[in-house]
Amino acid sequence: MTLDQVQAHFMLPAPAVMISADRGKALKARLGADGIPLLNKPVKPAQLRALLRTMLK
Repeated sequence: MTLDQVQAHFMLPAPAVMISADRGKALKARLGADGIPLLNKPVKPAQLRALLRTMLK
């Protein structure tokens, strides 16, 4: 299921984070346009925890 499908099914915006080894500008631009944060691999647990705390406030 894609993020769009999840949001349509629940009729609510669903928070999302992309974790990827792709450091290309195209992916960063696409996610930025959709408001989805990008974490590059390898992800430190503290980095992921901080982002999730910020997103869920």
